[in-house]
Amino acid sequence: MTTRYLVLFDADRIKDYVFATGRLKEIRGASEVVRQQTKAETVCTLAGFGPWSSGRNEGLIYAGGGAGALLFANAAAATTFCQQLEENYRHATGGATLSTVLEPVDGTGIAAEVLAQSRAARALARRKASRPSAETIPGGALIRFCASDRLHPANGWGRDPDNPAGLLLSAVAAQKRAASSAYLNQMRRSPFWDAFRAQITSREGGAATLADWNAASYPGQDLGGIGRQAQPRGYVALVYADGDGIGKLLHAAIARAGFTGYQRFSHALEVAATQATAYALARAYGSRPPALVFDPETEQSVRALPFEVITIGGDDVILLCTAEQGLQVAHDLSERFGSLVAEQLADPTITVSASVGVVIAHASMPIIQLEQRGGDLLKSAKRVSGNGVGGVDFHIVTTPALDTITAVRDREYASEATQTQFVQRPYRRDTFAALLTAARSLQAIPPSKRADLYHACRGSRLQAMLGTLTIHARLTATQREVLLEALERLDSLANYPFGAKNERDQSATALIDLLEATEFLSEEAQWATQR
Repeated sequence: MTTRYLVLFDADRIKDYVFATGRLKEIRGASEVVRQQTKAETVCTLAGFGPWSSGRNEGLIYAGGGAGALLFANAAAATTFCQQLEENYRHATGGATLSTVLEPVDGTGIAAEVLAQSRAARALARRKASRPSAETIPGGALIRFCASDRLHPANGWGRDPDNPAGLLLSAVAAQKRAASSAYLNQMRRSPFWDAFRAQITSREGGAATLADWNAASYPGQDLGGIGRQAQPRGYVALVYADGDGIGKLLHAAIARAGFTGYQRFSHALEVAATQATAYALARAYGSRPPALVFDPETEQSVRALPFEVITIGGDDVILLCTAEQGLQVAHDLSERFGSLVAEQLADPTITVSASVGVVIAHASMPIIQLEQRGGDLLKSAKRVSGNGVGGVDFHIVTTPALDTITAVRDREYASEATQTQFVQRPYRRDTFAALLTAARSLQAIPPSKRADLYHACRGSRLQAMLGTLTIHARLTATQREVLLEALERLDSLANYPFGAKNERDQSATALIDLLEATEFLSEEAQWATQR
C-alpha cells in the first residue's frame, strides 16, 4: 500500500508580526514578507513540485495568506521541506515563526484523506498553541531599542521623512522597510491589481483613468496621506473582513471530495476575497484618477492611492481607505464575497458569507489600535451573521480607548437603569444596506439640526424621547418626513425614536447609528459615485 504524507503549515501570530509597529511603511513591508514566503510559487520551488491534482501522489494543494497544504510521496522529503520552510520563514521575518505538521495518509480514497486532514488540523492547532510568544527584554543604558517596534534592540539607522536625523531601527524593522520598497511593484503584478484594473476599465470612462491608477506609486504613503484625501479631511477607515464559519465549510468540502474539495474550496475563497476587494474599491474610487500629492523624498508631485490593502489571505481581508467610503466598501465587499464563492464553486447548495468590522478614526490614531478595534468589531458583526448573510459593525472613534467595544457602548451608548440602547449595531448586511440608504437621505437635514438630534438622544429613554420630539417639532415638514422614513426603514418608529422592545424588555433606536453614518457618507466627497 502506498503511503502519502500530508503537510499543513500556518504562520504563527501573523498579526503580531505585521502590526508590530505603527508605521504603514513597515506594516506594508511585513505583509509583503509573509506573502512572499508563503505564496504558491515559493512553496512549490522549495518542495520541488507543482500544483496537485486528483490521482497524483504529491503536489501543492493550496498556499496563500500564510497557510497551506501539500502532499508528498516521500516522508524524508516532507520532513526536509517542513524544516526548511520554518527556517526560511524565521530568517526572512527576523524571528517570527511558522508551524508545520506532517501526517501520513494511509490508504486511498476520500475516507483516508478526510482522516489524515482531520488529524493534521488537530496537530497543527496543538503545535501553534504551544509556540511561546516573544518576550520584551528590559533594556538599560547600554541597550537602545528600535524606534519603530520597541521590541528588538536597534542595530542601525534608517531614513525617515519626519525625522531628518533618522531613526534607530532593529534588523527586523529594516527588513520590513526593504520589503516595503518593492511592495507597489509586486502589487501591480498581483491578482488583486489585475482584478482592480479590470473593474476600473469596465466602468464608463474608466479606461481614461487607468494610466493614472497604474502610475500611483507613492511608497512613502502613510495614514496621513490617505486621510488628506478623505471627507471629512484627516479621517481614515480600517475595514476588516472575514468569512463566516469557514472552518466548518472547509471540513464539509473535504468530507465530500477529500483533498480535491480542500483545493477547490480554498481556491474559491482566495479568488472571491481578491475580486470582492477589487470590486468594492473600484466602485468606491473608480469615478476619477487618484490624487496628486507632494513626495518630500523626491520633491515631486506623485499619484497616491486613496486606499491601502494590507492583506488578502484566503477569506481574510484588512484594508485602509478614506473615511467616507469605509462603510460602503464594507457592504460591497461582504455582498460580493458570498456571490463570488458560489460562482467559483458552481454549487448553489453552498452559501458562504463574510462579516466586516469598520473602525473610522483620525489618521493620527495608531494603526495597531485601529486593527485591534477592527477585530473587536468583526467579532461583534459575526454574532448576527447567518443563512448566507454576513454581519457588519462599525464604530466612530472620538476618544481612543483600550476596552472592548461592548464596554464602550455600555458606557457611551446605553442607559443601564432603563435598559435603553442608543444603537442597534451590529447589523445583518441586508439591513446595513438599508441603514446606508437612510443615512444618505438624512443629509437633507441641516448639520446643526442633526447635531441637536444626536445630543438629544441621550440619558434615559424618556429624556431621549422628549429631546428628539422637541427637535422634531423644529424641523420643516420635508425634513420630518425624511427623518421618519429613515427611522421606519430600521424599525425605530414604534415608540419614536425607539422600536418595539425586544424579548429582554430593552428599547433600542437606530437614530445615532444613522446620524454617525451620515457624517461619513457625504455625497459631496471627491470620490462619490452615483449609488
